Amino acid sequence: MKHIFFFILVLCTLNVRSQPSSRDTLLLRVTEMIRSDQVIDINKLDSIHQHRIINYLYTYDSDSLLYRNIENLFRFISDGFFSSRYTKIRQDAANLMLDIYRISIESDLGYWHKKAKQIDFNLSARKKIMSILNAVPFTDKEKELLYKNELKLQQNSFSGDTLRIRAYRKKSQKTIRELQDSLAISVAIDNINNRRPEQYVLPGIILLAAWLDMKEAIPIIEKQLAEENYESIRNIYKLALARLGNTKYEEEILNRSNVAYDLEIIGFLATKNSIDKVIKELKTDESNYKIEMSAGNPVITIPYVCEFLIFQDDVNFIMNFPFNYDNLTLDCGIGKEERGKIIKWLEQNRESIVLNRDYH
Repeated sequence: MKHIFFFILVLCTLNVRSQPSSRDTLLLRVTEMIRSDQVIDINKLDSIHQHRIINYLYTYDSDSLLYRNIENLFRFISDGFFSSRYTKIRQDAANLMLDIYRISIESDLGYWHKKAKQIDFNLSARKKIMSILNAVPFTDKEKELLYKNELKLQQNSFSGDTLRIRAYRKKSQKTIRELQDSLAISVAIDNINNRRPEQYVLPGIILLAAWLDMKEAIPIIEKQLAEENYESIRNIYKLALARLGNTKYEEEILNRSNVAYDLEIIGFLATKNSIDKVIKELKTDESNYKIEMSAGNPVITIPYVCEFLIFQDDVNFIMNFPFNYDNLTLDCGIGKEERGKIIKWLEQNRESIVLNRDYH
């Protein structure tokens, strides 16, 4: 489990000129956190130290401690830096994540910290997203780091494994170690040569472009949808296109049964039609909070009004929502009269409702 790592040293008050080693101490702690997959509480640091860390992370291509832990680095940036109070820091973090996107084996950008905002992705970041979606050729830096990490992976795989090299030993004068290294290099080169930029045009990066309202990505998403066979992935592409204004796919999604209860979908769409779905469910759902037993397991039935208001309180979905319901519980106790007030306001103010496009 990841643990929040608190810097015990009072880094914010360090005098860099009088204590030149403070930077080394800070970065040593950062590399250890990345290696052990911990999360940084970035706002414990001032802007100067935050900039120092992000500038250091940009040296990932020359620092083996960073590029050998590229997946951890990806998570370290996402989980830590989107909480920064400084827009420039968050923008630098977003650009860095996009720089290492095609180097990281596991990352599909499917997860962005919920505190990330659209403003965190400046023009430079959006150009990088389009480059990824357009499957531009790998840069020399990407090729080099892909090879280094693949080689390390293969060396670890061949280390101590004499079974796979048995057939080669009869024809080679090399030692076992030399033969293992030679085969690791050969496999690594083949694997990297077989890797294609198109393999990185994945649902996560497409949803990111849609969340950022990047209409220039529409032709690419439509192409991906036309070529995709798996229904679950097709639904993701339809959701992305619906967010970007495709009313056909929006209607298809909103007509699915119980979609109003999938408030993440409602929130991602962030359209007036999705609000209509909320209003309709608020009018029809009069269920009470109750716990029933099914096959010995509790089944909780929660009023829709409670689910919606908890969602609203958590993410500020309707930014000009006039009612305040802090710290609601599942049995939120909203009666018929109170529910009627909420429905009335939503209906009367439908055209002036301001939806939170930052929600994702």
